[in-house]
Amino acid sequence: MTSIRVLTANLFNGRAHPLEFGKLLDRARPDLIAVQELAPNVAPEIARRFRFRDLDARLDHLGLGIASRLPATFGVV
Repeated sequence: MTSIRVLTANLFNGRAHPLEFGKLLDRARPDLIAVQELAPNVAPEIARRFRFRDLDARLDHLGLGIASRLPATFGVV
């Protein structure tokens, strides 16, 4: 059986500390993450760690992101 590690987080519209979130990602080593309230200050930390990603960083509480270490495509089907 194959398993994956998933992490989800609300990043509080720019109030999450980018380097601390990056450290969390390094410790947890998730295969897939989904984030809400993604602001531009944290998006680079995610992009640096995940090759497959769809990050829509915003400053209006509507920023969302999904990223995977495993090959993946994202979008509306």
